[in-house]
Amino acid sequence: MPMPSDINTAPTSQIFIFTAYLFLLVSQDIDHPIMHKSLLILSALVFAQLALAQNNWYVTVKNNDGSKVRHLAAPRGYRFCYCLSQTQTATIDGTIGGNVKLFSRSDCIGNYSDGSGKVTKNAQWVNSVSFGVSGMESEFGGGDQCNQYNN
Repeated sequence: MPMPSDINTAPTSQIFIFTAYLFLLVSQDIDHPIMHKSLLILSALVFAQLALAQNNWYVTVKNNDGSKVRHLAAPRGYRFCYCLSQTQTATIDGTIGGNVKLFSRSDCIGNYSDGSGKVTKNAQWVNSVSFGVSGMESEFGGGDQCNQYNN
């Protein structure tokens, strides 16, 4: 079972900066036949990069002033639980987290609020988040206890 440190989390911004740079190089002489082939190759690279970026589920947690941002990840085919009880949780973005459940308890058990496909504001009450594949039990993404992953 992959742990969070093993998950490929290439920053999307770096991928798009590289893609934009390539596009600027290629678009210098767009009417040239070689440029058409280059644009086709560039398009294929962009789609491949987007496909690679979709291999994981992501949930983003921000504090009140946005100075601390945590990007939590779970590989496709898994469901992870992260403890947030020691984290200031102003907003939780679950738009690409798959099936996202927000818990007031720190162990992803009990009653929950649905955070799937949306940004949850005023999320100070959330002490743990479970996300990924629907219908399966969560594995702890940050260790077995809440205090092991609380920064």
